[in-house]
Amino acid sequence: AFRSGDAPISSKGVRRFENEARRSMRHAPEKRALNRVVGISHMCAIDLAGGTHRSLDKLRRETGAAPRHVRSVEELRRWPGLVQRLPRSTALAHSLSVHDELQEPVPLAEALEMRSAVEAAARRASKSGSDCPPPREGEPLCSCCWHAEFVGGGRTRGKAGHDVDILLWHHKEPASWGDGKEECLLLPLVEELQQQRRMLRREEAFFHLVRTAHRAKGAGKPPAEAACGGAGAAGEEGGGEAPDDRRHRRDHSMLDSIRYGIENLACDHHDKVFAIWRSAGGRHRRIDVVVCAFPEELPFARLAWTGSRMLNRMMRLQAIALGINLGPHAITARNEAGRGSTTTRLTIDAMAGTVVELRPLQVLPFKYVRSEEDILRIIAGGTNAFAALVDPVLRNA
Repeated sequence: AFRSGDAPISSKGVRRFENEARRSMRHAPEKRALNRVVGISHMCAIDLAGGTHRSLDKLRRETGAAPRHVRSVEELRRWPGLVQRLPRSTALAHSLSVHDELQEPVPLAEALEMRSAVEAAARRASKSGSDCPPPREGEPLCSCCWHAEFVGGGRTRGKAGHDVDILLWHHKEPASWGDGKEECLLLPLVEELQQQRRMLRREEAFFHLVRTAHRAKGAGKPPAEAACGGAGAAGEEGGGEAPDDRRHRRDHSMLDSIRYGIENLACDHHDKVFAIWRSAGGRHRRIDVVVCAFPEELPFARLAWTGSRMLNRMMRLQAIALGINLGPHAITARNEAGRGSTTTRLTIDAMAGTVVELRPLQVLPFKYVRSEEDILRIIAGGTNAFAALVDPVLRNA
């Protein structure tokens, strides 16, 4: 692909060069195999396969024996002393012991069990404590309880892959209502699942929890531009609304990055945990749980966490071409110098003639975005050109 001129396009909209990372592309299959071990990063896999990881030198100095390089999971298992010197060694040792289980496709029955257990724990941990029975077929989900649904491969493939991605959301309640441990959904939920021995703890296995402080998602000083007129003030509809001043919705600091796909998470302020799950049958699976920060952000959380990663990048590029940023929380007008205008004119629905104008850093009012379909229509210039992507199975870009 590199030689034919069809190299992949980065999130900056330019073609990548074969040597842009300044690293050898030799032993790529071996590097990918090592990177599949939960707890081994891209860089760690590259350094182990290339023989440049500092833990190799450390092992050689301290014991007098060490491999020149490590290029397979089996080889890494043969050197427990090396594993002990790698970052997060306890979690890594556990990952190696159950590596084969973690590579297995998760059976549907186990995925459903995981979703049910997470949803039940979320309802017990919620502020309201509501727990309604499941709706009958054809009935809508209730508005008083937290709900769990599959995202990631569970939506794009129609079945779970090697891990299970679960999105928690509520019609009315936010993910947190204060900065304390008992003032959010995620921390009590995780604690209960760990007490049940379903989710393994940080001391025994891979565990990574990311939580944005409630005050960081709260109301801050609104941008001067938004303060002048409010969301939609310059548009044809919706003038006079109060400006959206939640700081996390205007965080686009990494949306132009291409480093290891970090841009997919760097601006994501939904509370989340990545962990190892132990099934009722004793099998170990990977699980990611994401808690939607605010009810109105659900379409953006669904779209971002369904993926695919490449599709997310392509949609962000399309949004940038329209003068907006598409993030996991909202659509926001870009703040670029030299655009020739102080506002961004955005077509919401071309057939209905709905157009709004946004000042720099202004958040598009959520009344225009009630679903993933609305987002896809907006980034298609108000048309149905991307309507096929409403079906998640067609998002495997």
